[in-house]
Amino acid sequence: MTTSHDILALIRAEAERIGIAPSTLCQRAVRNAGLVRRLEAGKSVTVDVAARLKSWAADQPSGSGNGRKPAVDTAAVAP
Repeated sequence: MTTSHDILALIRAEAERIGIAPSTLCQRAVRNAGLVRRLEAGKSVTVDVAARLKSWAADQPSGSGNGRKPAVDTAAVAP
């Protein structure tokens, strides 16, 4: 079972991966930019919304956002 916390973690991780804000990801995926605030407030989402978020995120290549740099410079991190 997926919880609201799991969905919020997915949104944040995928937004970081593709280089966009979490609210932008929600707007693009499910046309609801306020979804992050709603989840942070302890609200839930429908199964349909969760599935649409997961599907949209899975279809996005890394770096397909708006050109923002990731918070961590992965090139500077030694393997």
